Amino acid sequence: MQLLFTDTPNLAIEAGTLSVGQVAMHRTGGPWVNFLDERMELDLLEMEEEPALFGEFHVQPGKYTQIRLQSIDAEVTVNGVTYDVEVPSGEFKVNCNFRIDSGGLWELVVNLGAQNSLRYNKGKDLYKMKPVLELESATDVEEDPAQ
Repeated sequence: MQLLFTDTPNLAIEAGTLSVGQVAMHRTGGPWVNFLDERMELDLLEMEEEPALFGEFHVQPGKYTQIRLQSIDAEVTVNGVTYDVEVPSGEFKVNCNFRIDSGGLWELVVNLGAQNSLRYNKGKDLYKMKPVLELESATDVEEDPAQ
């Protein structure tokens, strides 16, 4: 499975990064499956142009209902000033409903919605992010189109 991230443009943001420490998926009738247990950084602006490949993972066949990303830290630059970004829950969740069959190569594209969910907190002099993630597509990219 290939996991890709995209984001919606926000013209006020000059630069932005999100560091993720864990990615997990829930399979119906099974445990949470961790795919990443190390720090990985996402560039929010690069994801505006085209989805960024986050990683390739082997997954068991089955129905999947949620993807979770643990946030380590984030920052954005606005008007030349870099601000910390607080993610109140410390994680991002995307509710989804897709089935992966055995064989093939699946591509999941998740929109972080990060740039549209940023709000400046003047009292704390930081931004807060309350993203609503969306699974844009779950596609078997090796599927035979004649079937």
